[in-house]
Amino acid sequence: RGGVERGLARPEPRERILVAFSARHGTVAQDGVAGGLSPFATALIEHLPTPGEEIRFIMGRVEDAVIKSTGGAQQPFTYGSLGGEKVYLTPPQTGEKPAAAAPQSSPPQSDVSAAERAWQAINPENKEQLLAIQRRFPDTFYADVAKSRLQEIERREAAARLETLKPQVQPPSNQSGFNLPRPSAPEPKQYHYVWDTRPPDDYLALRSEPTARSGFRIRKMPNGTMLDVFEKRSDGWWRVKDLDSGEVGWAKFRDDRDRSRVWIYCCRSR
Repeated sequence: RGGVERGLARPEPRERILVAFSARHGTVAQDGVAGGLSPFATALIEHLPTPGEEIRFIMGRVEDAVIKSTGGAQQPFTYGSLGGEKVYLTPPQTGEKPAAAAPQSSPPQSDVSAAERAWQAINPENKEQLLAIQRRFPDTFYADVAKSRLQEIERREAAARLETLKPQVQPPSNQSGFNLPRPSAPEPKQYHYVWDTRPPDDYLALRSEPTARSGFRIRKMPNGTMLDVFEKRSDGWWRVKDLDSGEVGWAKFRDDRDRSRVWIYCCRSR
């Protein structure tokens, strides 16, 4: 039928599963010469038995072989993640060390996973625990988040200390000598704010409907966006107002895949 795309649909594996396709989603793999094996099958047979080679490096070599044999017309693709543990289809031979991984500019996956688990276990308002995250995982995203959270806590504490140092003014008295109550200044209103969104989507979407399947996205709200909350639904969708733009819509309070992780915190004054 018209408008139907060729090739396989993009998979969405979860829970540390790696799926290897002979061609990227939306494209078609080649069959090879008549009576022979396809380019993908040929590359698998050549590289899968390599002893001491981690599976992700094997699939990278398979990808290179297929691209070369097809002149760039076909590119195998893997989807999903195996975390920080190394997975071998054929263990290293006796006395042989596993192939060394190429130097990385970013922290190893195992460190990132450990940092995420540690972040989920701490109290984000506890300064000692935030300092521990910075010391234990200095080159991760969570160290930057901990630093920002510490700065926010210290700003609040400094404001509280200044408040206690303000001189106490005696309320005015009337002609009869009785002290009259002095109207107190209104407390600054407290607002919720967006926090802990992470790449690749380092923002919280403000949507026209309390669902991601219908309606449309009104705007992207980065970390630090101040929100006025009007309604909190039990399914995690909140009706809010973006104080910067004045736009009202719906935002997701938490990550449904990890209910211990939330995206909207309280409170900040403006």
